[in-house]
Amino acid sequence: MKLRASIYCLLGIALLLSTMSMAFAQGTTSRVTGTVHDANGSAVAGALVTLINEGTGISFTTSTSESGTYAFDLVQIGKYSISIEKQGFKKFLSQGNTINVNQPTVVSTVLETGGVAETVTVQAAGEQVQTATSGNLGSTIDQRTLESLPIVGTRGRNPLDLLNFQPGVVFGGATGGAVNVNGSRDRAFNFTLDGIDINESTAGGSNFTPLRPNPDSVQEFQVVTSNFTAELGRSSGAQVTLVTKSGTNQFHGNFFEFYRTPRFDAKSYPVTIAGTPKDQFVQHIYGGSLGGPLYNPGFGEGTKMGWLKDKAFFFTNLQLLRAYDTALVTRTVYTQAARNGLFRYVVGRANSPAGTGTAAVDGSGNSLLPVCNGANAPCIATYNIGANPTGVGVDPTLVGILSSAPLLNNFTTGDGLNTAGFNFASPQHEKQYDFVSKFDFNLTQASQLYVRYAQGSQTSLGDSANAGRPIFPNSPNFVDTFRTPKNLAINWRWSPTPTVTNEFIFGISKFFFSFLTPEPNPNLPFSFINVATENTNFSYNARGVRTFQFIDNLTSIRGSHTLKGGINFRLNRHKDDRSNVAGSAIEPVVALGTTGGFAGFNFPATGNTGINATDLTRLQNTIVDQLGKVNSVSQAFVSTGSAFAPAGTRWLNEANYPELDFYFQDNWRTRSNLVFDLGVRWEVKLAPSVNGRTVLIPNQLAKVGAAPSNTLKWVEGDVFKSDFGKFLPSVGFAWDPFKSGKTSIRGNYRMASDRIATFLFGSSIFQSTPGNNAAVTNSAFGQAGGLYRNIGPIIAGLFPPSTPSALQQPQAFSTYDVFSNPRVFTELPEGVQE
Repeated sequence: MKLRASIYCLLGIALLLSTMSMAFAQGTTSRVTGTVHDANGSAVAGALVTLINEGTGISFTTSTSESGTYAFDLVQIGKYSISIEKQGFKKFLSQGNTINVNQPTVVSTVLETGGVAETVTVQAAGEQVQTATSGNLGSTIDQRTLESLPIVGTRGRNPLDLLNFQPGVVFGGATGGAVNVNGSRDRAFNFTLDGIDINESTAGGSNFTPLRPNPDSVQEFQVVTSNFTAELGRSSGAQVTLVTKSGTNQFHGNFFEFYRTPRFDAKSYPVTIAGTPKDQFVQHIYGGSLGGPLYNPGFGEGTKMGWLKDKAFFFTNLQLLRAYDTALVTRTVYTQAARNGLFRYVVGRANSPAGTGTAAVDGSGNSLLPVCNGANAPCIATYNIGANPTGVGVDPTLVGILSSAPLLNNFTTGDGLNTAGFNFASPQHEKQYDFVSKFDFNLTQASQLYVRYAQGSQTSLGDSANAGRPIFPNSPNFVDTFRTPKNLAINWRWSPTPTVTNEFIFGISKFFFSFLTPEPNPNLPFSFINVATENTNFSYNARGVRTFQFIDNLTSIRGSHTLKGGINFRLNRHKDDRSNVAGSAIEPVVALGTTGGFAGFNFPATGNTGINATDLTRLQNTIVDQLGKVNSVSQAFVSTGSAFAPAGTRWLNEANYPELDFYFQDNWRTRSNLVFDLGVRWEVKLAPSVNGRTVLIPNQLAKVGAAPSNTLKWVEGDVFKSDFGKFLPSVGFAWDPFKSGKTSIRGNYRMASDRIATFLFGSSIFQSTPGNNAAVTNSAFGQAGGLYRNIGPIIAGLFPPSTPSALQQPQAFSTYDVFSNPRVFTELPEGVQE
């Protein structure tokens, strides 16, 4: 109830702020600004400034202030013309000015004395060096670059691959997406498409998004790697802003196809050595785009048929991918003798595979040592597992599974005599489609609207990213991954006056990941110790996220101040559908092992005249695999709230993660060549709630090594306290010392925070907290020498506990980072070559 009340309170504050000319801006637009002077250097006030989108004809007007400055904010990216006119001066016209996302464009001019009918025309008069803002250090990658650079890779054409080449970016980390920015974690990225998040918010990586825009669907994207101004937030590593293409007054389209085949590829060195066929990688990417004005069919009285130029536009893009690849893998399997229950070992030293200095076999598996029939060591002796002195024979089910594995073709791995390798090209199939469609409407000169919808599907059969390739040639895929992202953005821009502009964005982001495993067979889940297990027989896991996002952007220009502020609300819902909970699984899981000991097996003595200690361990593990000696049996049970559900019930959980961000910033141009940025973010991190479940937490902290306590109790509460005190300043300056627009000295100080990945709670906390799920383990059966074949009564005897228990610390919190970055930029003179 407290959390709900907090949300309602903050929603009320947000509504109040949005009605007071303050709103939030999150990276779909930019700003055009500049100063106007006369030939004497005096500011020209009251000049009419017109901004026209050259592709759609949409125009905006404003007037210069008393200090001669003007600004257009929340401007969609594209090519624009800027005209400035004032009675007594020639009209100034600058064409072909490129407006990039989140990077203000400065077009300043000195008006010449003359008549308004006279025009001074220049091309792309925008300053090349950033002098309008102190922050947002990074790069903007435009449409031409996206289309010309070779970014066709495995599993598609991903513009985000260009992140690896940005300043401050390090590729090759050990976790997650493996790309780090200026020392931040590789999860510390925030991706948006048209202002709406497209993050993999459960366990995000650095260059991965569930929705996969391609170069033909993106107008441009920007990577901000450091010192964000206050309108950007939610991560400390990088802000990646992508903008979908829009239609224009002219029809434009394309068709594309990229085909790759191994026919002209050379064999890799490992494949050549192994003597297997070359790795296969066949990839077919094809699709197309089309954009232009919408057509009015003439519905309604007085409505004329025709193209709605300057009024309504469309753009659509479709990309499909089909790929097949193989990778050389080596699986460990038993030799034929070992499958027959004959464990061989070298007397006097350890078994070694082919190619080593003490190899027991050659490259074809033939023995290089004599049998120990009176021969001196080193020689090969045999232990008959099936005829061991205990009288316990091999398990026919397990031996049948072991014998169904392919025979060996690589004796350079394993121990040579009992285990070796099976090399083969393990396949993977990939199917994808990605679709996006965008509709832009120029409702009035002061009001514009666009709607963008995107969805995709990525199916990875034998998903190598999740170790899902088949174990053997005729085996089922170990993991098949299915991904289905969807994303909607609705944007309404309204300018009630030339100095006030409001933009409201509503978005929905959905994605669902399912990790399917092979169809279960009658055997209980287990894994062999010495060799690969074809099908571990575990059930699947899945998760999905839905996010409602509300953004309201409003800018108010007051003289030399450009005031911005507002909100960005994300209402996240994370659903889990899991079979692995509470440290076990909802199916009974059998762990094979040596717990029961080997009394009565009469093993040969260790030492120079017997078996090597390493080989004795291998022998014991082989006995475990073939006889089915059990370590333990465990099973997880799912709580219904008042009791535990029947065995095998899946864990279905729904948790909510609200995020409420507030922002205010003043871009203050104190002089024509000096700008100050004064901003702050207020990021509210609310504790997650679980629908239909009570979360219990310990009433005191537990420390490793602390004395035992009998006062610990589980009480209703939150997994961590809601954080209402995270205020993150962003202050800086930009100075053009020579007033030329070619040199900029900039400095900025910024604090930024990171979100907590929801997968952490879904996979590690909620599924194991008291009152949710609990696991039961039977170790006594294994300690008494229990066998896999006799497991039935033990499974029937597994019951959920009366009091589940688990432990977590209720003091989790989001981190924050501090940036400070002074820098100097200057435009190089003509003739200087890179």
